[in-house]
Amino acid sequence: MFNEFLTISVLGMWALQHSILASNLIKKKFVDNPFDQRYRILYNIISILTLVLVEFVISVFFLPNGLHIAPFFDSSLLQIQLLFYSLYFTGFVLALGSFIQVNPLKFIGILRNNPSDLQTGGFYKFSRHPMYAGFTLVLLVGFLTSTNSVNSIKVLGYISYLIIGAYFEENRLKKSIEGYKIMYTRGFFFPYRIRHFKIIFGGFV
Repeated sequence: MFNEFLTISVLGMWALQHSILASNLIKKKFVDNPFDQRYRILYNIISILTLVLVEFVISVFFLPNGLHIAPFFDSSLLQIQLLFYSLYFTGFVLALGSFIQVNPLKFIGILRNNPSDLQTGGFYKFSRHPMYAGFTLVLLVGFLTSTNSVNSIKVLGYISYLIIGAYFEENRLKKSIEGYKIMYTRGFFFPYRIRHFKIIFGGFV
């Protein structure tokens, strides 16, 4: 289980630095405005490079030594395949659609973000974090079909970080964006109350 432990350690270090750099406390040490586009560009560059490094280390050094495990479901069954394709496609549409909706140029920092850029329509009727929800569904398929213990832990780590990261991001947005409380009429990742589905189908906003 040594490779699995190292995988958890590497993911933990990546998640920690990612969260620290995203915190308002660190932002204020470098910029006055938490929506400063220069910091966002630098943050995204660091995030991508460190994620690539994490993937490289795990894939080259830990994954080949992982234990072979049985997947949760028999993916040779047609019903299971259809379920996985449905989950993957839904997740892909959610992630890509919400990414396009928030404007990719603003997301990576080329264009300036403003507190007034709060998204309440489109994919953001589905949940407060549709992009993270989409990535979670895609990763879930990978977790359920994984036959390698290291890969399973890696994917589960990413899913856990999406959930925890969304929670902390929500707290930052609540303090930075006036009117963010309207988003609490949506589900966190997925709709689960009647009022959530009313919003999705246009009942009220």
